[in-house]
Amino acid sequence: MSRTEQRGELGSLIRRSRILDQAQTLFWQKGYQSTTIADIADACGCRPGNIYNYFKSKEDILYSVINDITGRAVELVRPFGEDQTTSPVELLKSFIKTHFGFLSSMKRSIVFITDTGLQDLSPEHRQAIIELRKVYDDTLLNILKRGKKSGDFIDIDERILGYLIPSLIVRSNVWFSPKGRLSAEEVSDVIFRLVYFGIKPRNDLPPPGP
Repeated sequence: MSRTEQRGELGSLIRRSRILDQAQTLFWQKGYQSTTIADIADACGCRPGNIYNYFKSKEDILYSVINDITGRAVELVRPFGEDQTTSPVELLKSFIKTHFGFLSSMKRSIVFITDTGLQDLSPEHRQAIIELRKVYDDTLLNILKRGKKSGDFIDIDERILGYLIPSLIVRSNVWFSPKGRLSAEEVSDVIFRLVYFGIKPRNDLPPPGP
């Protein structure tokens, strides 16, 4: 590839990234349904027709935003589910720390759109994101199942716990600020302690509910 072609490709990536950045902010501020391609083009300082050089539709932009952040999160945590030597406790701690650290480095608007935008995707795109999320869910479930088997965690419904932990991670990003009293690492440690002390074996624990 020539330097001219490389510069052209880089320029396209930059323009595409700018469109995604402006779009996700508008989706957060105005709502997906109320945002138009013209709104996105105006925010990018271009004509609506220019947007279609990079994306087929507004829904395609939404999918790209959600797919990008979901895919990156999955690739970061996937190794923890495949690790069969590290203790489940340490894997759970690393899982929470990695996911929260990743989200805390993102704009709040991106996290919000990724969490709520699934309903606005086409069936095909929705299924693609669901499959990505399943990889994430299975990674966490593998850690929890190993912890139950080894006796590091109590005999609790791992699927319910698999819903609760991501909810804590994602929702904590709603209020977290890098300028706040605690760093992202300190907050992730609080989340881990809250989860771990709830599932750590203790003699005084009541029996599981009906």
